[in-house]
Amino acid sequence: MLSGKAHLPVQDLPPLQGEPAERHPVVFASDGRGGLMLGIALYSLLSTIAKPAGLRIVILDAGLETKDTERMRDLCHTWGATLQFISLEGKLDNMPFSKSFPKAACGRLLLPELMPEDNIVLYTDIDVLFSEDITPLLTYNLEEDLAAAVYEHPTYFNSGVMLLNLAQMRKEGTQQAIIDCMAANRNKFVYFDQDGLNTVMYGRVRALHPRWNWNELQPRKLLKRYRYWGCISFLDALRTCMKPSIRHFACRPKITEYNYRWNHELYRRIWLQSPWKNDPQPGERRLSTRLRRMLYSILDALQRRRIRHIIAKDDINPYPQVDCHWSSRQD
Repeated sequence: MLSGKAHLPVQDLPPLQGEPAERHPVVFASDGRGGLMLGIALYSLLSTIAKPAGLRIVILDAGLETKDTERMRDLCHTWGATLQFISLEGKLDNMPFSKSFPKAACGRLLLPELMPEDNIVLYTDIDVLFSEDITPLLTYNLEEDLAAAVYEHPTYFNSGVMLLNLAQMRKEGTQQAIIDCMAANRNKFVYFDQDGLNTVMYGRVRALHPRWNWNELQPRKLLKRYRYWGCISFLDALRTCMKPSIRHFACRPKITEYNYRWNHELYRRIWLQSPWKNDPQPGERRLSTRLRRMLYSILDALQRRRIRHIIAKDDINPYPQVDCHWSSRQD
């Protein structure tokens, strides 16, 4: 269990030894607007996991279109995974909301109630891209901790990818505590349900290595000033930047739109391999957007080159005092 102290040890998951007895379900939540992103995320998951056969996928359905649900069923059948839809119709009526965040995402707060037979699940947002086998996450034991997630700073985690201990949450009444906290702080929280999760679960969430939830905006922040993720070194952060296990496209414009994001071309290649390859790319293709995309592609190429150079040298760290500071706080 983690306390509220400044130093958080990064929990990197050990490689599997032998055949896992059981894997935790993977849970997504989406409304009708997110069908395309959810489909691409699902395809990337099935195409990178070592053994997709028998994988259990649960989708909290807040109004997905029939064409998307049928594609998802066919995709899971092809890979041998099982797919379950849980309707959120009427279940979110009494939930506190923020207009800035989709209602469907709040469905994750109801998982202890919606999945009463499950003990641990992996929840992920739909704006993610899986790049490596996530089986170590799906076989991890949380013991009595409420969750495991990637921290954005010493006491605040990102809720886009979370291992949730539903059994412990039911035992402690965490679900209702989060809902009550959100209702009481409706006008104070900035990231709403994420703020509610952080407030109620404070000190009970294990820190995962940032490779399990790498925000695509981090490369620029890394090169501007060192950002801390549970005491990993600057060089380790750069290596993670070049090859994360889960990429999280959390900001706007969304990755399915015509945009200038760091990993847009990679995302596009996966898109064109998926059953959603013929879906049109939303977003306005104005001249200003095209010019901005061209500029950012040049800047991204220069940033990648700089990162590779630093990694190759292996001894160039513009922030040695930061690494030294956090190393001195290891238990």
